[in-house]
Amino acid sequence: MSIWACPVENLPDGLDLITDLTIGKNVAIRSLPSSLSAKKVSITDCPIFEVVPPETRVGWLSIVRCNAFRVLPENLNCPDGLTLAGCNSFTSLPNKLTVGQRFYLSCDNVRLEGTAGLNVDTLEISGCPLIKTLPEDLVVKGSIIAERSHVEGISWDVWDKNDGKIILPHSCVLPSPPSADCGPAL
Repeated sequence: MSIWACPVENLPDGLDLITDLTIGKNVAIRSLPSSLSAKKVSITDCPIFEVVPPETRVGWLSIVRCNAFRVLPENLNCPDGLTLAGCNSFTSLPNKLTVGQRFYLSCDNVRLEGTAGLNVDTLEISGCPLIKTLPEDLVVKGSIIAERSHVEGISWDVWDKNDGKIILPHSCVLPSPPSADCGPAL
């Protein structure tokens, strides 16, 4: 289902789609319907779009250039991926977020704090000028890609806990391993 450049304000609650929902260039829609179920949801260039209801069930979610969008619901699960880009009112991640594949994040005012509830396979950060360091509790199953970001440093804890590859900007300060204290010399 595609709604493009059409000022639809509401979609029916309980909408269950076998395929995709694409909403673009819509100046009237503020929220996805309650209990939406879809394989893929893409919302682009919707200036007053604000809300993804907590009971939303999607495989892949993309929210791009929706300046009023502020927050994702707690316990959101996007097994196929999540993209948040150009949403300048978006400032923080929910306490619990699961992304089974790639999580692409590119929002000017977002911060990564308290990421213990973040469960992702691959995290890609692009831009995001307020993210200067990666939080010590950040654990990503696959890769962390931040080469086009403003990340300036990474702690040893993040480096050590993540098994996948970590790609950082050339200017990023890499951690030194902690010194090994083996007790008194004999």
